Amino acid sequence: MKRFDFGIGLGIGFEILQSWSIGMNYDLGFVLVVDGGGKHRALLLSVGYKF
Repeated sequence: MKRFDFGIGLGIGFEILQSWSIGMNYDLGFVLVVDGGGKHRALLLSVGYKF
């Protein structure tokens, strides 16, 4: 297993009713972190409330 990775991240977010926010991000690694294949991938969902 390799210790370091680099990649790209994409995201989008929206603010709803001036108090709520939602977002979605996707991260894709470029380095094979495990011998035999396997790249870092992550899908992140977020919900927030401003008070």
